[in-house]
Amino acid sequence: MGGETIRALDDISLEIEHGEFVAIMGPSGSGKSTLMNIIGCLDIADHGDYVLDGKAINQLRDAQLAEIRNRKFGFVLQNFNLLPRLNAYENVKLPLIYRGMSRKEREPLVRQALEAVVW
Repeated sequence: MGGETIRALDDISLEIEHGEFVAIMGPSGSGKSTLMNIIGCLDIADHGDYVLDGKAINQLRDAQLAEIRNRKFGFVLQNFNLLPRLNAYENVKLPLIYRGMSRKEREPLVRQALEAVVW
């Protein structure tokens, strides 16, 4: 025990074009979550290269990775990861506040996003 290394991903090569939709599917334990965490800049791979829009992700600092997550990715997790003390409007608004967007800019975007998912 103790020092055993588990290789979650091995010999992965993936290219996703701008605007392309991709589904990551596989059985439990196959590395889907690990791959998604790396793609989404939540984790950094121990080996290999990850290039996003011409930038080597492996070389970026935490603050730079946080900015990429805020501007380039949207995550929909199985349990949604919403902040329970905030309502839906406030949960949608929060990343835009982090982005530094003014109230005037973000209010119509929040309303648009919520209207898009309300039946």
